[in-house]
Order: sequence, then C-alpha cells, then structure tokens
Amino acid sequence: MDLKNGSAYDVVQSLLDTNDLDTINYFFATFPQFMSAKTVWDVLTEKYPVKPERAFRILESWIEREFVRDFLTQGRGILAPLKELLDVIERTESKDKANTLKLMMIRASRSNRRYEKTVKLRHNNSGILLSPSTSQEGSPLGGSPKNGSPTNTIATRNMKSPYVISISGSSSPVSSPKMARGPFQEFVPLEPGKFDLEDLEPRDIAIQLTLIESEMLSRIKTSDFHNLKWKSGAGNPITRMVDRFNSVSYWVATEIVMQTEMKKRLSALRKFIAVAEVMREFQNFNGLMEIIGGLNLHPITRMKLTWEQVPASQRAMVEELNALMDNRQNYKDYRQLLKSVKGPAIPYLGVMTRDVIFTDEGNTNFVDAGKKMINVQKMAMLGEILMQLKRFQLAPYASTRFTDFKVHPVIREFLSKLVVLPEEMLYKHSLLCEPT
Repeated sequence: MDLKNGSAYDVVQSLLDTNDLDTINYFFATFPQFMSAKTVWDVLTEKYPVKPERAFRILESWIEREFVRDFLTQGRGILAPLKELLDVIERTESKDKANTLKLMMIRASRSNRRYEKTVKLRHNNSGILLSPSTSQEGSPLGGSPKNGSPTNTIATRNMKSPYVISISGSSSPVSSPKMARGPFQEFVPLEPGKFDLEDLEPRDIAIQLTLIESEMLSRIKTSDFHNLKWKSGAGNPITRMVDRFNSVSYWVATEIVMQTEMKKRLSALRKFIAVAEVMREFQNFNGLMEIIGGLNLHPITRMKLTWEQVPASQRAMVEELNALMDNRQNYKDYRQLLKSVKGPAIPYLGVMTRDVIFTDEGNTNFVDAGKKMINVQKMAMLGEILMQLKRFQLAPYASTRFTDFKVHPVIREFLSKLVVLPEEMLYKHSLLCEPT
C-alpha cells in the first residue's frame, strides 16, 4: 500500500486496488485499532457494484481471517447485512460465489466454538505460586520487593549482568547434551502423584511444555495486542502466557535449589540444560527463554561448586544458547534465526510484545488532531509484527517432523501445576546448598 496516511475511506479504497497479499494481511490484523468494522463494511458495499470482483476478493479475505472477531463478536451489526449481500450475490451473480463465503462462515463459527471450549477447559496452565513473590531485578516474575506482588514480566539475563524483560520491555541465556531414552510412549506407566522430575526425560518434559505453550499461543488473537489493551489487566491470553513463562522459570530454579545433595542438584541442573537444548531443537524459543530465565536467576548462578561439576560440553551449550538469545543489538541473532525458521515454532513472546509496545507508543494512530487521517505506516508496521503470530499459529506441532508430539496426561498434569518458590526463598535454599 503506497498510501502513507489517509481517511478510513481512502485506506479501504486503496485496499481494493492492491494485489499485495502482505498489505491485505496487515490491514485485517490491525484495522480495529484505527477504524470500526462497520466503516470497512460500508466502503466495501459501496464499492461492490463498481468493483465486484475486487470487493468480493477482499470480503473473502476478511471472512476467512477475522469472521469471528468482526462479524460474530465486535461487529454483530454487520452480520445481517452480510447475509443480505450473500442473497444478492446468489441471485444476481453466482450461487458458487455465495456458497464459498457461506462455507467460510460455517467453518469459522465451528472453529470458534471449539476454541471457547478449549479455553474453558485449559486456561489454568500458569502454575501455582506457593508464596508471594518478592523478586528482585533479573527475576522472571519481576515483583516488587516492598509489597511482594508479581508483575507481568518476562525476564532472562546476560551471563555478566542481570536485566528484566517485561511486557513493556527486553532479555537472555543456558544448555545441555542429549540425555536420550525413548519418548514417553516407552515409559513404564506413571501414576499421578507418584513421580517427580527425576523420573522424566528431558525430551518428554520439553514435548509437554511445548504442547501447553502451543495451545496458549493459539488462543492469542491479533486484537489482543490492539492499543496495548493486554497491559490493562490480567485474564487475557497474552497475560496468561506471560504468567506461565514466569512460573516455568521459577519452577526450574525451585527444582534445582530444593536438592540439597550435590549429586541430585547436579542432575536437576543438567536435566534442565538438556531441556533447553531440546527446546531449541523444537524451535520453541519462548520455552527456551523460560528455561534460560530460571537457570540464570541469581540463586542458581551463585552456586559455583555445582556449576563446576557440569561437563564442559554442557557449559559450552549454555554459552551458545545465551549468545543466540542475547538481547544486545535488539536480539539480532534470534531475529535472523526466526526469519529462516520453517514448520512449527513458538516465538519468544517477550520480543513480540516489546516490538508492539515500541511501535504503538512511538507512533500515533492518527496524524491529525481531528483523528480523521489514519497513520497507514503505523498500520503496516504493526501488521508485520502481528503476522508473525499468525504465521506460527498456522503451523501446529502435530506434524510428520514431530511424530512423538502427543499429550501424556500424567506428565501434562504435573507440568500444569508447577510448585514454585519466590526469589527470597530461592536464595535461602541456595545458601543451604552452597553457603558461600
């Protein structure tokens, strides 16, 4: 779209004139932040008699991408006119054309009902915080030392200095060799409540964590990012995924410091390094950062005697993963890798939210005081970011490449109810493990 700014009418008109698929995708991913669905509908129906084929193509794209959001949820007022238009198309143009749109509507409606059922059954995956967070700088939870209330923060840190990555901010690092045994199908059956981390293989942990996060990612809608509304309160899919991130990071640290015997503590540390490496293999970069975040909390990094027992190959892997996810130069290495990724992947949510915040806060929605002239360049920038989300949501892990990606109910239940300690307690247990 060559238009840099213009009225809502101008923007929709230019959409009718373009053949660029990216422009169409960016528009439907972002337009509710700039104009109403009814406005888009009014321009399309006005232009339909003049440009029927182009208007139909855009309408087809709209229904395919955002029927639930714009016709069933936010734009119920245009659902009846849509049905009337379909009747007109059927009578005056082609039954096949009308049926094409109707089939898209039916598929979208069914998909939405399944989605709502999934949310009701599986929304509580963020883990259990046993006591209030009193985390300090560099902790994944990023809570306040004064009142102990956790904030929505995603964090990792550089090996040299800690830093927080919040959903308004930035991040980093760890690793491992492959501790191989078959996937969970080969396990002796696990009984709920009668096993712990020691009984699980790194790959099986990574599979179940990835399946949980893949489902959580699938629930996030592009509209959840509009006007940064996820920052206004808890309960939305983005905040839930952030909370899950923090819980997993603290769980990693908790499992390690709770092992007072060196042998068991070293085993737990090595296992999580192995999980981090498998996460990279799975292209689950959000999960990779979760594990890295836990391994780089101060209560873990301070245990020098334990780290000295880690084989050199695993320590080298830790450094390699740290370098990959380093936040310096705006996550240059990670961004380059993400561009080349094919097939299923889970992007690091901290980078996506950071990019949205910088774009949204650094550019106004409108270029005039009367809020009539839309900043089309901002629409395009936001659209490019949000289409990353769409890209990875369309590539599920249930593919031929990941043939062992199946839900194991017992392991999933274990990993869905994580027992975590706040940073103050982590540090106390760390001192018990290694007093100096």
